[in-house]
Order: sequence, then C-alpha cells, then structure tokens
Amino acid sequence: MALPPDTRTLVWTVPIRLGHWCLAALVVVNLFFNDTGGKVHRYIGYAAAAVVALRLIYGLVHRHGPSGLRPPSPSACRAHLRAMFSGEVARATGHNPLGAAMTFALWSLVLLLALTGWVSRWDLFWGDDWPIVIHEILTIVLQVCIVTHLLGVIASSLLERQNLVRAMVDGRKQVDEVPGRDGRASAAEVTHR
Repeated sequence: MALPPDTRTLVWTVPIRLGHWCLAALVVVNLFFNDTGGKVHRYIGYAAAAVVALRLIYGLVHRHGPSGLRPPSPSACRAHLRAMFSGEVARATGHNPLGAAMTFALWSLVLLLALTGWVSRWDLFWGDDWPIVIHEILTIVLQVCIVTHLLGVIASSLLERQNLVRAMVDGRKQVDEVPGRDGRASAAEVTHR
C-alpha cells in the first residue's frame, strides 16, 4: 500500500533549520559551562551570537516569506492568544505571532548575553560586578524563555494538530490557506495581521 502524498508545504529552508538547531545546541551546551566563565564558555557564547547574527543577515536578504524579519504586532499576538484559548488556531506559514515574538526575544537575549559576557572581561570594569550580575540575570531570563518556547511548541503542536518539532527538522508544515490577493496569503499576511 502506497503512502499518501505529503501535503505539507516547505516553510523552513536548510539554513534556517541548521541555524535553529546549532543555536539550540550551543545554548544548551553553554549552560553546562556557565559557572566557570572560562574560554570554552566565552567561545560557545560568541559562536551562539554569530549564529544569531548570520540568521539576522539571512532574514534581511530573504525579506519575503517565513524567513524574513518581521516582528509581530502586539495586536497580532493578542489575536493569536485569543484564538489559542478558543481552540480556533490557523496554521501559520512560518511562525505564528507568539512564536515570532519569542524568536526575537531569544535572539535578543543571546546577543545581550554575548555582549555582557564580553564587557565583563574589559579592564575598564575589572572589579565591578554589574556586568556579571546582568549576565547572570539574562541567563535566568533566557532559561525561562527556553522553557516557555518549548511549552509553546507543544501547545501549538497540539492545537494545530501537527508536529512542529518535525517541521523544524524537515522544513515542512501543514498551512491553512487564507484568502489573499491571489487566493493565498503571504507569510506576512498570515503571521503578522
């Protein structure tokens, strides 16, 4: 018996998926080195910041589609949250508004962590604790955001009735058609209305 054809749409390119999993691995591995503050911790942190920087550049080059850089509006986030609680969630091309907001939050935290880690090494701040204190606070905020991100992926997978982790592995998801100019909505229209 033949398998039914895969009706899922390719939404995540190989560079997006590699960047996602590289960043996830670097952040998780670096959490194990966070007490030492040594070279390994620093270099992993800088590598994570480099992955984010490359992703931002990729998003600027590929402005259209799910890979583009479009922060969601607060109204889109509120509307998506209401839809989640009513059980009427549309399958977005790319990230839904809350997922997009979390993506920007995670990227910002990784960049701020790299910056505060770098600043804490400056001779100018030798003996000052504030860069390290800020770095530690940002680490806790990042950990909370990671847990929230994972819970959001689980909730969205259940509500949308699709495996979003698999989508970040093979790049394909089920996407609801939303009428647009040509009968289909663009990623920006679906994700950021």
